[in-house]
Amino acid sequence: MSLQPPAGIRPFLTVLYIGDDARAPNVEQLRYEGIGVVAVHSVARGLQLLLGNFRVAAVICDVANLPSVTRLVATQTPVILLAGQDADWGGPEVTVVSRDTPSAALARHVRQPAVTTPGGARQ
Repeated sequence: MSLQPPAGIRPFLTVLYIGDDARAPNVEQLRYEGIGVVAVHSVARGLQLLLGNFRVAAVICDVANLPSVTRLVATQTPVILLAGQDADWGGPEVTVVSRDTPSAALARHVRQPAVTTPGGARQ
């Protein structure tokens, strides 16, 4: 018996979006792509959720300061950092994409780490 969804049906994933710019069109497009979005305005609230056993496929972070990103990486949840084109992160734990990345491409970045994580969430 296969546990694969029928052709054309994508598994539902949830992301945690951290940042002040949780633009409604971006959130709606991610939802259209089959990704649920929980938006919070601060890294502190995001960490509170993650450390309280809230599981997501990835964290999309629009807060680009190093201490905040480091704390998110420590939760062992894949992090997608929305940043300017000149941003650089020195490790494989963070995927850095442009703030101008279309939502469909952002959805592909969310699905990518879920392929390597059973159930699309961290264990």
